[in-house]
Formats: sequence, structure tokens, C-alpha cells
Amino acid sequence: MNARSILLGALLSVSLAGAARASDDSVTIQGGKISGAATVNVAAGNHNQQVNAGLISSGTSSATLATVFQSVSDTPDSNGSLAAAVAPGSFIGSSGWVAVNGTAGSGNQQANLAIFALGTTGAAMSDTALSQARASHEPTGGPDQAAVANDRTVAIGDGSFAGSSGLVQVSLIGGDRNSSANIFALTSSAGANH
Repeated sequence: MNARSILLGALLSVSLAGAARASDDSVTIQGGKISGAATVNVAAGNHNQQVNAGLISSGTSSATLATVFQSVSDTPDSNGSLAAAVAPGSFIGSSGWVAVNGTAGSGNQQANLAIFALGTTGAAMSDTALSQARASHEPTGGPDQAAVANDRTVAIGDGSFAGSSGLVQVSLIGGDRNSSANIFALTSSAGANH
């Protein structure tokens, strides 16, 4: 595979679907074949936080370097329908590290973390490697406000990621004030010399 085909595979088509109503939020992620590493963050809405972080290290410093902190204050409910999706047939035959975050809504936090600690002893990361914090949320409206049933959907299309190898991390949110994390840690200690 030449550099041009790798680059073309890494170019992603991300579309924010036209809303039927002004308050609808929709995200559809469509990507081609990836070789190597690819990270995608797409959001429709307000006050969303997304991160894809990878760390490859050797020695004893791995545990202290792998830290992500996200903090968000209170956000109001979204109105209308919210949908986040990976289009059918996306990322087929990819290899390497593919990390995808897609959210439709407000006040959401998403993180995909991949840590490869080579030649270390102990854990690759501490319990605080990912810290997500948010303000407390009181219900909006009151007893006189009619409850509104909004559509909240997420979907991974048929055939997406088929035939892929390596590490694939996907987080999709359709809603408000959600926290989602995919954390992968691999530790390989140094071999003993005899």
C-alpha cells in the first residue's frame, strides 16, 4: 500500500445531517479504510467534550503520563430528536488504531484512551487516568411543564469495521449529559536476563 492510498483512506467524510426542525441534532460518521492510526471526534449540540488519546512509552514513566481530565458545567436539555451514527460499510478492512467519538446532544463527555506501556512493571495507568466531572443537574421545568418524548438514537451501520484488525474504539451518544469512556491498557514487562 502506498502513502497516497493510506492518505486517501484516512480522509474521512463526516456529515452533519440537515435538521428537520431547528432543534434536531444529527451526526453521521462515514470513513474509509485506515492503516495506522485514525481518530475522529464529531459533535452536534452544545458544550460537548471529546478526546482520543494514545500513548506508547517505555520505562517507568508510563503511569504518570497517561491522564485525561474532562469537566463540564450544567447544560440544559436538548429539544427535538438526537441521532449519532456510523454509516453502513464504514472503516471496512482497517488496521491499527481507530478511535471514533460521535455525539448529538449537549453536555456530553467521551474519551477513547489507548495506552501501550513497554518494559514496565506494575499497572500501565492509575485509577485516575480518566477523570470526568460534571455539575449536578436538577430536572428542568416543573410539574406544570408537559413531558416531551424526544427521540434519542445511536447506530453502527451494517458491515462497519468488518474485517478490521488492531484496536477499534467507538463511542456514540444521542442524548444529554452522558459520560462514556473506552480504555485499553497493555503492559509488557521487560524480560529477565539469564
